[in-house]
Amino acid sequence: MGLLTSVLLPVFSAKTPWKFTTSGGGSLSAWIVAGTGGSVFLTNTSTGENGRLRYLAGGSTLGPAPVGGSISTVDMFSIGLGNIRAIRPDLPLSAMQGGIAILGLSVAGSAGPYFPPEGGSLSLYFFGISGPSALASLVMGPLVGLLNALTGALAFGMMAGQIKGADVGISLQTGYAL
Repeated sequence: MGLLTSVLLPVFSAKTPWKFTTSGGGSLSAWIVAGTGGSVFLTNTSTGENGRLRYLAGGSTLGPAPVGGSISTVDMFSIGLGNIRAIRPDLPLSAMQGGIAILGLSVAGSAGPYFPPEGGSLSLYFFGISGPSALASLVMGPLVGLLNALTGALAFGMMAGQIKGADVGISLQTGYAL
């Protein structure tokens, strides 16, 4: 919680009415390279408007297994952790489109004898990063990606959920959401 309160909340100081309602997608990793794609579903608690952002992203991963993969479907358990935070409270859904950075932590079954087939993930989403910054992050690596997310994103949100597959690790990926 220290990173959240000391770094992220001062940057993304405004609470928006947007909340994650569910998500679905998949990820693959091989050695230090990872890719992910999927959809996040949101609801505006003030207006009742529902929205969806589809995304594709790639980047770096670190984990004990040389290869991994996981999936989640919209009917599996997932929950947004609080409202999406932004640099301004009146952020429309369209402002969250564009460049995206995803910092993810996952532990999914079959990755070892002590894990059940179902696992879990925690993902931090950074939305509304300019296209050139997102591309630079993908080309220049995870440190640049994290800096671009902290300095160039318009919004930030966290989601936790159930996943299935064989995947253990932490990743930072950048891409595009629409």
